[in-house]
Amino acid sequence: MSILPQALLCSVNKHRADRHKVTWDGVHYVGKCEGCGAEVYRIAPKQWRLLGPQ
Repeated sequence: MSILPQALLCSVNKHRADRHKVTWDGVHYVGKCEGCGAEVYRIAPKQWRLLGPQ
């Protein structure tokens, strides 16, 4: 459990994907962020970043 609200973490590109709806695209695990709904991909266990150009 995080002390910071997820919306604040999303604003600094630290997202949390809904682990039950994550799929494999052939390169990364991808899904939607629980906090902001953005498409994210996994860079390491429990570390998610925005998918696409920023």
